[in-house]
Amino acid sequence: MIYINDPEGFRLENSVVCIGNFDGVHRGHIKLIEETVSIANSHNLKSVVFSFYPHPRAVLGQEGIKFIITSKEKAYLLNKFELGYFIEYPFERGFANLAPEQFFARFLIDMLGCKALVVGEGYKFGKDKSGDLNILKKLVKEHNVFLSVQPNLYLGSEKISSSEIRKWILNSEFDKAEEALGSPYFIKSEVVLGKQIGRRLNFPTANLIADGEKLIPGDGIYATKTNINGRLYTSVTNIGKNPTLNSGSRTIETYVFDFDNIIYGKEIIVYFYKKVREEIKFSSIGHLKKQISNDVLEVKKFFFKGI
Repeated sequence: MIYINDPEGFRLENSVVCIGNFDGVHRGHIKLIEETVSIANSHNLKSVVFSFYPHPRAVLGQEGIKFIITSKEKAYLLNKFELGYFIEYPFERGFANLAPEQFFARFLIDMLGCKALVVGEGYKFGKDKSGDLNILKKLVKEHNVFLSVQPNLYLGSEKISSSEIRKWILNSEFDKAEEALGSPYFIKSEVVLGKQIGRRLNFPTANLIADGEKLIPGDGIYATKTNINGRLYTSVTNIGKNPTLNSGSRTIETYVFDFDNIIYGKEIIVYFYKKVREEIKFSSIGHLKKQISNDVLEVKKFFFKGI
């Protein structure tokens, strides 16, 4: 997969294009991507995911909004498909003011050489989202582009959407989020040198620094699994300010079971499954160590029933 984030002067011919923001790359997005790849492979065309960065919501009035995945995490997930190209077009207000017809002609036809277009049933485009499916059907007919409109997917009675998944993550409803995403919510980050407090407590942790745009669960203790060099380990993750130790700043620290290698500078992936408890302040370091031992036991019981 070729990643492009500076597409000035970039031109493609004979492509199948899938458009969207793809926050989370959830099951609805996956359906769109798989349809794109299928059409491309069947007709010897190039497959393209056309997205935007920054996210339009961050530019058009929702400053401070956090996202399920970062730009790097999105590329990581999309690379698992047989995509030809992943384009993140720079989103700014001038771009947002393009009329639907201008966007279609300039980007889909002139830049991408689109022969087939894949969108979700609620797709809207152009200034003030004025382009709906009726306008899109008119434009594809004028430009002789095949259009595939994929229906929404539902989790029970709830439509699978990035907005709903964000709520589930913040509410620690990781089972719902996983079902909608098709895989567990995760944080992918480089391990940095921390204060090594965990090591002094006999529970050495991998300290992570999340991207500022990343949606992070609330403070607390979590049952997690951690991918290190392709191997999956059971782990327990603390998010918060470590009030017992008065650390002050908010951190993400993961204690990986049966692992004690030095991995500073390495990128790891932490998958979230359950919130074990809230973060609380203990009266002593001894009480904190005892609680961490209990947390480890609780996580083991969760993952390995009967232990």
